[in-house]
Amino acid sequence: MKGCLLLPLSLLTLSAFSQVDSVEFILYREQTFKGSVIQYEMRCNGSAIGKIKNGTVIVYKATAGLVKFEAATETSEVIFIDALPGETYYVRCSVTTGWLAGRPTFRQVSKEQALKEIEKNQNHQKK
Repeated sequence: MKGCLLLPLSLLTLSAFSQVDSVEFILYREQTFKGSVIQYEMRCNGSAIGKIKNGTVIVYKATAGLVKFEAATETSEVIFIDALPGETYYVRCSVTTGWLAGRPTFRQVSKEQALKEIEKNQNHQKK
């Protein structure tokens, strides 16, 4: 079972996904000036799941196992996560400077770090 939900940071709620063999991924991009106009399409196991823009959060549910997230601008970036059933994984998406366009980068982070960064973005948007 797969599903994608795009949420503005102000509406983000993290809920448990109850299916036995399912996992939840929280993919987010911090609100920053650097690369703020660059966006890229996120793909999971070859299927498009949404656009990563400045300040975006994607909550994505998938079947447990080896999961591949990828995106491309002038270069491609890939991250593999061996996802266990019932778990939630957090991936920080960002942009680094490229030759002609920004390059997507991904990093798996802890729940604590992700929630701290997402909350910081929510506070930034309220100002």
